[in-house]
Amino acid sequence: MQEAIQQALQGGDLDKALALAREWAEASPDDAAARHALAVALAQSGDPDAALAALDEALRLAPENAWLHMDRAVLLVQGGRLEAAREALDQSLGLDPNLVPAYLAQARLALLRGDLDAAGQALRTAARIAPEGDPHLATVQAMLALRRGDAEQALRHASAAAERLPDDPQLLSVLALAYLARGHLAFAEQALRRVMELAPPAAAKLRPLLAQLVDAQRRPGEAVDVLAPLLEGEAAPALYRAAGLYALRAGRAGEALAHLRRALDGLPDDLAVLDGLMRLWQARGEREQARATLESVLAAHPDAGAAWSARLVLETPGTAEGAQVLERWLAAMPEHVPALHAALFDRERAGDPAGVEAFARRVLALRPEDFVAGRMLAETLLERDAEAALAQARALLAAQTEEAARAGVRSWLGQLLDRAGRPDQALAEWLALHAEHGGRLPPPPPPAEVAGPWPDAAAPAPETQVLLVWGAPGSGVERVVDTLVAGGGPVLRDRFGPRPPDDPLQPRHRRGAGRGPAAAGRAGGALAPCPAGARHRQRRCGGLAAVVGQRTAAGAAPAPAGGPPAAGPARPARHAAGLDRRRRAVRAGGARGGRRVAGGAAGAGGAAARAGPVPARAAAPGRGAGRSAAAGRPPRPGARLPAAAGPARSARAARRALARLHRAAGRRVRAPAAGGRAPGLP
Repeated sequence: MQEAIQQALQGGDLDKALALAREWAEASPDDAAARHALAVALAQSGDPDAALAALDEALRLAPENAWLHMDRAVLLVQGGRLEAAREALDQSLGLDPNLVPAYLAQARLALLRGDLDAAGQALRTAARIAPEGDPHLATVQAMLALRRGDAEQALRHASAAAERLPDDPQLLSVLALAYLARGHLAFAEQALRRVMELAPPAAAKLRPLLAQLVDAQRRPGEAVDVLAPLLEGEAAPALYRAAGLYALRAGRAGEALAHLRRALDGLPDDLAVLDGLMRLWQARGEREQARATLESVLAAHPDAGAAWSARLVLETPGTAEGAQVLERWLAAMPEHVPALHAALFDRERAGDPAGVEAFARRVLALRPEDFVAGRMLAETLLERDAEAALAQARALLAAQTEEAARAGVRSWLGQLLDRAGRPDQALAEWLALHAEHGGRLPPPPPPAEVAGPWPDAAAPAPETQVLLVWGAPGSGVERVVDTLVAGGGPVLRDRFGPRPPDDPLQPRHRRGAGRGPAAAGRAGGALAPCPAGARHRQRRCGGLAAVVGQRTAAGAAPAPAGGPPAAGPARPARHAAGLDRRRRAVRAGGARGGRRVAGGAAGAGGAAARAGPVPARAAAPGRGAGRSAAAGRPPRPGARLPAAAGPARSARAARRALARLHRAAGRRVRAPAAGGRAPGLP
């Protein structure tokens, strides 16, 4: 009878196994094995309480059976009674100290408690007793390795165990998690699908994870189909959320709208759900439907701040409707910081300094470190009381707990001091900030040897107002650039963003810079015309010609309106020789100070090419990245040029400085028309 029950369980015929077990238990009421078989059949049929009762009856008949105590511990773990399970395992090992499955159960129980050391100790004891290559031991070892973050070791243990137990659902689950931790998404998906085939009752719990794996492989539509069986009846809001976002990525707008709408009822503050719905409503032009939906959600959940924010977005700023929604939001959530921020910006937009001050003080009373409210309050106070504004700024600085936040506030404090007519204090604040920042930097790389003497620096054209700001990596020169941006200066820093211009000044073009028609034209003193039919190449050639012409021209003719720049008098030999010497020097070695790379003066540590002085506030540190050039604004007379933040010590840095200068100057000259010839170099 026991063998027939086991075969039925292995074949997945739970009804037959349960019927045979009941028949055996009724025929042999005093047989502990019959009660044990009934408990196993009941547990696999999804009735753990009845299984535990049958197992207790078996223990009454055979209290010295260590296996019965161990199985009872497993059922107790499934019921969440961890302490009782630990006691049952202790009884089991007290009866049989060599029972390997009991040690493995101890390790699993320790993993549930988060006690990785105890799990490792139990596994080491089991390894001394278990036969070599025991797949059950390897399975638990893989689980422990996963908890410790060692995905490679987990995959090694699970793969070795899978060779001996290829159809064990629990082992395949561990193997899928190991594949997932290693980033092998396709293998993880395959293992997870196999688990769902072998253990259909567990399929519902595994479908969300399978959908995540499928979506991670850029198959969002299939991910929706994986979750579809779980959405036929009432489902959890998280499932509707996942299905809606998958459908949105798959372009199935109707399904996405339906799923996200149902998710919103249970997750009114979920930003991803609200963002998806707002995008769908906007694409379908359903503004009124959006208003009605959000109003119904807010009626049921008046404390949903994200829903209030979305509702406010549907109204035009500055209108009576928007003011009414904002007033309702503030009435429902008077101490909600995002609502106060919205009111703060609304008052600023309306030009109401008294309102700005009132709402800023309300925010700071709730959150003293809030930079938005503190900055706006200080800016408002600066108009009438500089001392009060500076006191507010220093209070905001004292409220910051993170070093990065303190650095940002100190940079802004310097700007506030400068605007308050205290440039000496502003400069002292910026210099102190720069010194602290520079003290945490690694030493710069050693300078490269320069082959040959540096060429003489070319004088910039009088009509060109260009400042090149450069600093070694990590020198903090971006703080200078950010202050230029904050001051409203014409700063060009597109070349150092995530998508720089695609032109010959980029590093990927430099290998071919000495070949082709453009190089031949430079040898003769002018650039060759761009190939016809390739507009992007025409823009590249024309842009470079404009950069060179603007940078070196002293008397070039201005560009006529509506057409390409006029060609000036050509003096090719002298210019070509000077330009080639400069480029050869830059490519041969590092810049010894940056001064000769840019053709201007920037102090001992950087390079700046300019046609006149710049405002003193350009020395302010700030936030940002990379290097920058400012062009097009006349300088303020009598201002001083700040020292750059770091030395130009590498060939790469020197090439970037030269490229930045060319780019800045080239923005002031129009590129030649398609098929036209670039202007001659004067």
